[in-house]
Amino acid sequence: MVEAQLLVYSVAVMDSAMPDGSFRMGHEKISDWAAGSR
Repeated sequence: MVEAQLLVYSVAVMDSAMPDGSFRMGHEKISDWAAGSR
């Protein structure tokens, strides 16, 4: 279930990502969230 939530969240971040590095920051937030959810 965590993987499914992570996938949905990552898709949402990619959909709203900007080419100025916002996606990188969003990805780091996802990684932190995923690590905290284990």
